[in-house]
Amino acid sequence: MKYLIIFFFSLSFGHLIDGKLDKEDINYIKQKKVINVCINPDWAPIEFREDGIPKGISIDILKIISKRIGLKLNFIYTDTWKKSQEYLKNGKCDITPTAIKTYKREKYAIFTKPYLNYDLAIITTQDKPYVTDISAIIDKSITRKKGSGLITKLKRLYPNIQILQANNFVEMFKLVADKKVYVTIAALPVFAYYKKRYNLYNLKIVGFTGWKYPLRIMVNKNETKLRNILDDELKLISPETTQKIYEKWIIQTKPEFNYKFFIIFGIILLIVSLWLFILYKKNKKLKELSEIKSKFLSNMSHELRTPLNSLMGFIQIIEKNPKECEKYLPLVKASAETILTEIDDILNFDRLQKKEIKLKNIEFTKQELKSLLSFCEFEAKKKGLKVDYKDDLPEFLYGDIDKIRDVLVHLIDNAIKFTKEGKIEIILKYENEKLFVSIKDTGIGIPQNRLKEIFKEFKQLDERINKKYQGLGVGLSISQKLVKILGGELKVKSEVNKGSEFYFEIPIKKVEKKEKKINIKGKILVAEDNKANQMFMQVLLKQLNINFDIAENGKIAFELYKNYHYPIILMDINMPVMDGIEATKKIREYEKQNNLKPSKIIAVTANAIDGDEERFLEAGMDGYIPKPIDIEKLKKLLN
Repeated sequence: MKYLIIFFFSLSFGHLIDGKLDKEDINYIKQKKVINVCINPDWAPIEFREDGIPKGISIDILKIISKRIGLKLNFIYTDTWKKSQEYLKNGKCDITPTAIKTYKREKYAIFTKPYLNYDLAIITTQDKPYVTDISAIIDKSITRKKGSGLITKLKRLYPNIQILQANNFVEMFKLVADKKVYVTIAALPVFAYYKKRYNLYNLKIVGFTGWKYPLRIMVNKNETKLRNILDDELKLISPETTQKIYEKWIIQTKPEFNYKFFIIFGIILLIVSLWLFILYKKNKKLKELSEIKSKFLSNMSHELRTPLNSLMGFIQIIEKNPKECEKYLPLVKASAETILTEIDDILNFDRLQKKEIKLKNIEFTKQELKSLLSFCEFEAKKKGLKVDYKDDLPEFLYGDIDKIRDVLVHLIDNAIKFTKEGKIEIILKYENEKLFVSIKDTGIGIPQNRLKEIFKEFKQLDERINKKYQGLGVGLSISQKLVKILGGELKVKSEVNKGSEFYFEIPIKKVEKKEKKINIKGKILVAEDNKANQMFMQVLLKQLNINFDIAENGKIAFELYKNYHYPIILMDINMPVMDGIEATKKIREYEKQNNLKPSKIIAVTANAIDGDEERFLEAGMDGYIPKPIDIEKLKKLLN
């Protein structure tokens, strides 16, 4: 809305002769020299004090008059409008620049003719209806600034009206903006100023009171001559000048930068952006996104905290009783692997949606599959469940152990979660070059008409079950997709209140394992900047009887390499000074220039995004192992 303010001036010429002061006025000014001014310290943009300096529309007009007639302005500090009026009444001030002429004030002051005149608007939030006049809001809660003469007028006209008195205009408008009060009343320029200055764009004018505020300069009763001079000078100020003053204080007002709002908004925007990128980059169900996000984040926290709680608990037990170390280490390892699985779920979900997951087959033992059962058995026993495990597997297999383990973790975790009493039966067997997996439970079961839905993202049986049985809501969806990538199909049989069986069959190879001893001539180089990871690598390599040097960044690694031709380099990717990619390129260039046999460079990184392996190979690396480091995988890469 374009706000208008009407300036009008007295038409009488008073003591002016051809626009100039007469001799009597000039003599008065010579004797007076200074006008003592008391202002309303909190009535922006009409008049106010900011950083101790008087400012506003009326102050600018007063300064024009002061310059014309040669009377200096001496602003006397007061902290309230009430005190300014008392100062004028007691003769400490000659004038106040803006005031309403009232019967009470006429007892101690005289007034110029009105020089500012504006409408009083009814202001509330954008969602409220428009009104025809003030009678439409007298039954609503209203707020006004303390000391306002309007409060007296309203109470006189409407004795039962509710008025909450605010300490200042900012508080007054924000009470309405925050919907703590229904409405307020304010002069047009005052509302325009505060709306822009404090970003109160959820407020609007819904009507007008029908009242106007004719503002005058209030003058001490003993200063009749001064009042007459001011009247004469006010009429000489052109409408163009007053319009420029208005634009200065309304149109050109700079909004206050709300740092808190932008920080909070930035954080929310970052979270939502990451969420959209990971889960729903091409989301077609925007209406469900907010609900899905909240549910996912809440469940993610729960799912990570559960194994983390066990992990921390086992560590504390081992700290107090080191002799129990051997007993609890498998559980510690299993808890850590579960946490890693949950993190992989979060990262892998988007990749699975885009079908970017690739098989990474390696040799592994049946013991690696069985190790996760220790943790599952521990969790089942906490609920009083029995775990039956049967396997008919060769000692050594060749396949994607990580994806198989992920599927097993999801299926066993679901079986435990949805089983109140009874048992969990786990069957693993190898037949006709295929691995058969079956997970049975005696849990709540699934209705036949809901069997297809359980494989959808963020779906469980219903909202009540979703609240009772926590989970990310992506486990079965991920498992189904992983089994398909592995060459099989995840199937389910279920009966309500009797239990469920999830099973699948995938092609896999059996291998004859020949124990290979790590045989490295000389030392290897470990490029790693993290102190804790350096310590871990030291302990691990000493156990493997491997000699090594450690470089804290890629630059040091390159300098060490020039002095000693390391057969193997374990190269961290993200390092200060020089990262692993740049260091690798420099080493490969150095090898070519000096006709050296290429060293085996293995990328060791916490980056867990598909496509990174190709990037590392393009940089000249020979292999890749993610953090946290799987010791068996590392041993295979070192051979």
